[in-house]
Amino acid sequence: MKYFNIELYDWKIPDKIKPNKKNIIFPTIDKLCRKVFTNSSTLLLLIFLSFITNIIDLNVFFLKAEIQLHHVNLIVIARTFAIGFISGKT
Repeated sequence: MKYFNIELYDWKIPDKIKPNKKNIIFPTIDKLCRKVFTNSSTLLLLIFLSFITNIIDLNVFFLKAEIQLHHVNLIVIARTFAIGFISGKT
């Protein structure tokens, strides 16, 4: 794939990532990771879920701060409850 005669990176994720060295620091953790993450898609799923969890925690923090304020605008109150409902569902 070329654009302006510059090769762009091909965003393909390999199915199996094999490191050169095994059991570098913690052998038991390395073995556990190899058993749990059999392919790269499960590892990417874990990274995605941890990222989404952090965003939900941040939303809950802001919601607690917004609830302590006295809002008179109906749109702000509706948005606050909508974000709380969406964050609570996941």
